[in-house]
Amino acid sequence: MQLFDILNTQLFKPLTGRYQGMFAELLMLIWDHCRTSTDYGMGKNEMIRLSEDFLEGVGFELVEQDSGEEVEEIEQPPSKDLHSKAVWCVARLRNCGWLEDLEIGYEEDARTAICPQVVPILQAFHSIVHPQTVTYSGKLNKAYQLLAGISTESAPYENIL
Repeated sequence: MQLFDILNTQLFKPLTGRYQGMFAELLMLIWDHCRTSTDYGMGKNEMIRLSEDFLEGVGFELVEQDSGEEVEEIEQPPSKDLHSKAVWCVARLRNCGWLEDLEIGYEEDARTAICPQVVPILQAFHSIVHPQTVTYSGKLNKAYQLLAGISTESAPYENIL
């Protein structure tokens, strides 16, 4: 089995291009908003607004390309307003396989979701960025308290188990 038989061959392009930091942060922001949803999704307009707020907050600036540098057309964001840039970012993530449009019913708002194949990748990214620290002092303290008062309890073995 080949990895890119399952995943889009362009999957890691946004994370290796000139805007890699911006796309990585935007993906983690989308993950933070979508990870509690059952379909890992949110409304398309809401995702665009989230992207606009993010781009405005980071002060997204176009990187000037060198005269000798060849850049694919798809890697060039529009040089227009913030909304166009946000739409471009979401479309780029969708085209590369990070996001997908969900089928909607009649009179429902359009929804965009994280592709199920990349959920484990985003979970790994989240655990790298936010490592979980495990402390055993609380558990040891609770076990000590249970064992210290074992002689005063009427049914000590049930409480310990």
